[in-house]
Amino acid sequence: MTRFSDEALDRVVVETGGRVHLGFYRPCAAGGWVLGGVGVAVDGVGFRVAAERADTISVEGCDVDRLRAAAEAAARSFGLRGLRVHADTCIPRHVGLGSTTQLWLAVHTAAAVLAGKGVEEAVKAAGRSRLSGVGVGVFLWGGLVADTGLRGGRPGTVAPMTWTPLPREWTILAVLPRVEGWRVEEGAEEEATVLQAALRAGGGGCSRAVEALVSKVYPGAATGDFDLFTEGLEDIEAATAAAFSGSQPGGAYCCSETRLAAEELRRAGGRAVGQSSWGPLAYAWYPTLGEAEEAAERLRRRLPRGWRLLLLRPRPRGARVEPRPAPPPRP
Repeated sequence: MTRFSDEALDRVVVETGGRVHLGFYRPCAAGGWVLGGVGVAVDGVGFRVAAERADTISVEGCDVDRLRAAAEAAARSFGLRGLRVHADTCIPRHVGLGSTTQLWLAVHTAAAVLAGKGVEEAVKAAGRSRLSGVGVGVFLWGGLVADTGLRGGRPGTVAPMTWTPLPREWTILAVLPRVEGWRVEEGAEEEATVLQAALRAGGGGCSRAVEALVSKVYPGAATGDFDLFTEGLEDIEAATAAAFSGSQPGGAYCCSETRLAAEELRRAGGRAVGQSSWGPLAYAWYPTLGEAEEAAERLRRRLPRGWRLLLLRPRPRGARVEPRPAPPPRP
């Protein structure tokens, strides 16, 4: 376990990427387990959080309401009197890019390091793995991550299970539509909705999704076979969409806007098109950055005004933590 001396540090900077959730490889109850998430760390969005010891809690920068909540919780967890926290960059909130988990892990990691503790202790204190361990996995390692799923169908601690890097030239083109009025709230409502949907799902799609993870997704990632990799993701996305179609107003998608975004991505040649988490972000994979950029240019002419396009590259590493030693005392 990596530790840092609390006598030597008075400022810590934590920089994260984002997360695209690629579905569940076990979106049903099978063999005593349920769910099992797959996701990928991405560059192109992220948090950069700087934290210092202080006598009170103070926050500034972007997303300050959630930043304050995370800082208060982290200070309590590690026995710090206060924290001064500044967020230079933030992930858009509640759109499918993992913003809540990455924010809480970043702030808890900064507080842990200031208290002389390890990153593992920060992850445990943040408590961000009741339904999925993907967010924790991409924070720690980056790359493509699958988690264990839930044993016994009850919310608990879900551990990230496997990790592999992806070819750097593979690129995700994401569409962020403007959507009003629909959202599954995090917490008890989300947990109940996810578990009920998975427990209702049939086993056929589940079996295909597990097989896809083992025989297509990870072999494709390991060998750089883009077609095999995306074929496997399409199987997982189809099983996930079928399981959750009764839980979303838009059936396989959260809403009509995300359905339109997915259709346009397919028209633009995207592979393994899907919705990240509860959306509204829709994504597609391209084998090179150039092909993704060409698709983005075509989509800019067709998508409604105000919709955002994001080019996201696979992130090969986890969060970067920068302990900065305090300067020597002045005479």
